[in-house]
Amino acid sequence: MNRAVPEASAASGFNLRFIIACVLLAIVFVVTPRSVMDQELDASNYGTYAEFVAEGRAFGPEVIPMTGPLGFVLYGHTYAGYLYHARWALELLLKAGFAALVLHLGAGLRPRSLGLGWLAAVVVMTPAVDDLLHDLALLLAGLIMLRAYQGGSRPWSWFAAALAGPFALLKGTHLVTSALVVGLAVGWGLIRGQRKLAAQQGGIFAASVLTAWLATGQSLSDLPLFLRNTLDLASGYNATMGLDEAPVVFATGFALAVGCGLLGALSLWVVRRDAGRVVPLLLVALFTFIKWKHGYLRADGHVQIFFAAVAVLAPTVWCIAWGSWWGVPPGWTRDQRLVGLALLTAVTTWAVLGAAGFSRDRVFRLVTNTLSAIPRHAPYVFAPGRIKAELETRLQANRREWDLPQVRDEVGSEPIDFFGFEQGVLLLNGLNYQPRPMGGGTFNVFTPRLQAINAAYVRDPSSAPPWYLLKIGYLDDRLASAEDGLTLRTLLELYSPQLMQRDYLLLHRRVAPPPPQEPVVLSRRVFRPGEIVPVPETTADQMVLFSLHSSLDWNGRLQSLLYRPPDATLHVRLGTRDLWRGFALKPPTVRQPVILSPLVNTTGDIIDLFGEAGFSGTPITAVRLEVEPGFATQEFEITFYASPRPPPPENTDIAEIRTYADHPLFNREPLEEIYEDTGIRELNKEPVRVVHAPGSMTWELQPGDQQLLFSYGIIPQAYLGETTTDGVEFNVEILWPDGDGRILWQRMMRPQRVANDRGMQRLRLPLPPYEPGMRLRIRTHPGQDNDGAYDQSYVTRLQIKSGPLIGAQFSGLGAVPTNALLPRDAMAGIDDHPVYLIHAPNEVRIPIPPGATRLTFDHGLLPGAYQSGGNSDGVEFGVFVAPPAGDLLFVEGWLDNPRDNPEDRGILSRTVPLPETEPGSVLVLATNVGPQGDRGWDQSFIAHVRFD
Repeated sequence: MNRAVPEASAASGFNLRFIIACVLLAIVFVVTPRSVMDQELDASNYGTYAEFVAEGRAFGPEVIPMTGPLGFVLYGHTYAGYLYHARWALELLLKAGFAALVLHLGAGLRPRSLGLGWLAAVVVMTPAVDDLLHDLALLLAGLIMLRAYQGGSRPWSWFAAALAGPFALLKGTHLVTSALVVGLAVGWGLIRGQRKLAAQQGGIFAASVLTAWLATGQSLSDLPLFLRNTLDLASGYNATMGLDEAPVVFATGFALAVGCGLLGALSLWVVRRDAGRVVPLLLVALFTFIKWKHGYLRADGHVQIFFAAVAVLAPTVWCIAWGSWWGVPPGWTRDQRLVGLALLTAVTTWAVLGAAGFSRDRVFRLVTNTLSAIPRHAPYVFAPGRIKAELETRLQANRREWDLPQVRDEVGSEPIDFFGFEQGVLLLNGLNYQPRPMGGGTFNVFTPRLQAINAAYVRDPSSAPPWYLLKIGYLDDRLASAEDGLTLRTLLELYSPQLMQRDYLLLHRRVAPPPPQEPVVLSRRVFRPGEIVPVPETTADQMVLFSLHSSLDWNGRLQSLLYRPPDATLHVRLGTRDLWRGFALKPPTVRQPVILSPLVNTTGDIIDLFGEAGFSGTPITAVRLEVEPGFATQEFEITFYASPRPPPPENTDIAEIRTYADHPLFNREPLEEIYEDTGIRELNKEPVRVVHAPGSMTWELQPGDQQLLFSYGIIPQAYLGETTTDGVEFNVEILWPDGDGRILWQRMMRPQRVANDRGMQRLRLPLPPYEPGMRLRIRTHPGQDNDGAYDQSYVTRLQIKSGPLIGAQFSGLGAVPTNALLPRDAMAGIDDHPVYLIHAPNEVRIPIPPGATRLTFDHGLLPGAYQSGGNSDGVEFGVFVAPPAGDLLFVEGWLDNPRDNPEDRGILSRTVPLPETEPGSVLVLATNVGPQGDRGWDQSFIAHVRFD
């Protein structure tokens, strides 16, 4: 039963009133930037969508995001500093195009009251959820294209097909959905014999998609891979992202779904002989199902998407079945119409209430927000530059708040990726973000194929970045080691920890990584849900991995299609105690071996993996699986593997990183603190101790204290404001029990003048060998004007580290002397270079390593010995070897006389061949007075002793 559609009224054409209405409605529908990027999961992803396009990354081979290349338009409500004006223009154009579709359909709908009601539903409910408009745009485009086959406007169908192209590239799934919509319209046209119109619609849509694809800098050759990856993401999302809802929320949505089903069934029954209406009703049913899945697969705030969508889709069903869009409607009986209106009223009312959270005030706000949309959105539409300036100010504040200066100093301009889901922190710090293909968060590397793509990228030295920033994250109480688990194992193998700032662990690619080792199967076992399965034991230098194979039966597959997959929970026993912990298990993520024991669930657990082999972390000794009905069998196969722990770190002491993780401010409480309390306790989310100059902090040293590590600087407000600090001098001093003191290090910071003095600085300083009662003091002093008004200097990340004696502790000597002592009068320095003072006549004895054939060291006289009144006649240096028994063996000697010979000034370097020595021989470096026998100015030194 086919009836021609009456010609559209003048109101639906492109006359002046129509254009004005389109502009006003577009302003209502515009989504203005309402937030700025931070490091959180959603904001991180939103920011990277724009960054990918701005940096020209190829969608498909290089990046596999959840969006298409135009996703930055959809998610531009979060400003990240990229493509602002491009997004502004595209947002207005797309919203104007959608407004045109809405007005065209609304104006052509009779009776007039039905058209006004449908318009009101669209205008009020569409802005309730950001995603809804973009789905409705594809639906309305499909309806207009179908309508053209029954007398509707052909030019409007061409416009709808063209508009569907850019909408298709907003999200990966939109490309699939739009292809289904256009395919349905084109197929229907072919069935009806209207091949020319069908070809026109299909060709215009394809051309629009390709044009938008190319306009974003993409290559046509990448489009097939993008589509394949999109399908992989969609299937993986359905299999792994399910989240349960409260029973009342399910009951609410189920009742709404039943109501929609009854309304749709009644409409289909009445129009069953009118194929022209049946096809669009089936199209609306498809969209209703898509929004049901969108809302109830991950049933947290997503359920609002379904409620808001139904509030528009239900009236659309009624308009198709009872309105004039497809000509004169079929004969509805009075009872059918009453039942239909009752269902429509109940479903729409329930949907509006659900979208408003069943709050009367929120229902009222839905309406008032629509009425106030034009004045609220007008500044963004008509003054985008001013809005951008405001957003940029807020973004700069976030950049300061999430500043990682030490990470930035280490990485510089080299590429870096993030493992976790806070990659926005890389963009906030201006780092050279180079993501692995599926880099939008570890949680969404759903399938084995995506895991393999990522791992291959990281393993390949030609593609992988030299740096990784890591913060373990997981969703929904999932097992963290299964989140992009194959990449995690690859990182542990190929990268070495460097430092930790806040909760972020910085990793650097190893210079010579070990050859890859495949996990070795320990055991394989079939077990039933609820059964306790012991985890095999391994050696202390190994980890236990596991994989699990399962499948769904027909009931589980149907549930997965219509609702979401059945849940599985993995319970693990921690250690030998009967202490269990449960994790949500997503079967696709554990088809590849993932780390099971020791437990890896935090960044601290990752740090522990790099510790000594004897450190076990938290071992997992048994597992138990619980599943919901729907799996293909009640028997599951689990395989356990052994894999080496990560190699020891390169050029890093993992204990330092572990200490910082446990003690981010101090690892030892100060003995005394003297400063003015400013009330400032944090900087960049890190705890700091503001030692306002003049001030000091003192610690008591203990036997074995080897070195001091700490970060320091001046609070940014002290040099970025209108009134600024004149600088702060930092000093590190050693205080002996008798009150004698010595400055180990000193630096004047003038951040208002010197750019390198800004931000957080880092110092590693060797400590003189322990003397009972010795203390360490960090002292701050006002700058050159002696004005401490704004001298808000701080100290943080301080570690006093113990360990065996090292050469650096002996005032730059570079070796541990035989007596393991550092006389106080031996401590000296030239500029920032510590040297070991052996005022002539003197000597120092150093063990000779076995096999040493050459000695290299620095020597000379302190500048004060020959400048500014210094009058040394020179110092004789001598190199001797003392065998275990017998007399000294002379090796080489010379005179340094910087007063008379300019070439003897400064720090000199000398290499001396060594004779073959007996085991246990000792090197003697000696000094003697000059030719005139006057030792008064003979301040000679040596430094950086090394043997080859």
